[in-house]
Amino acid sequence: MPASPSKIVGDCHDCKKLVDGLKLKVSGCQTLEEKYHLLTCLPGNVTIAQIRSDFGVGKTIATRASKLRSSEGPFSAPYFNKRGPKPDDELTNIIRRFYLDDSNSRPSPRANDTIIVTTAEGKKRVAKILILNNLKDFFEEFKVVNKEFLATRPRLGISKFAALRPKQCRWPEHRIS
Repeated sequence: MPASPSKIVGDCHDCKKLVDGLKLKVSGCQTLEEKYHLLTCLPGNVTIAQIRSDFGVGKTIATRASKLRSSEGPFSAPYFNKRGPKPDDELTNIIRRFYLDDSNSRPSPRANDTIIVTTAEGKKRVAKILILNNLKDFFEEFKVVNKEFLATRPRLGISKFAALRPKQCRWPEHRIS
């Protein structure tokens, strides 16, 4: 049975109000980081089991919040690896056109080499396209061709360039005869 706020904080009236207020705030949190900020503000005598039962969080969050509270203090949160900015639509379209350009790739000669691609109009069956170069050389060529455009944009890495490859484009296969 969940512990009441009076069991968590003893006889301190202000502590009871704090815990009740934090319960309401934690239940309405949008991000995990906000939840950690609030859970690390609990009084020091609140156990992990009490955090789990009263605030409705899992074991990992309760344990991590308790450890953060003792090591970093209140209003602390673990480091969440923030992702970099997403490339804008213009850059994505330029990369897509570069992959599909006839000077860089060729449609597969086999009739049964097709793939289903989702477009704005719906799903469509298209021929697989074979890229004529390896990734490193292909990326270097892209940087040379689009030098002026890339000068005004944030840095584009080879991994993001490879991730933006259209679904129907395939790298050359290495076959040993």
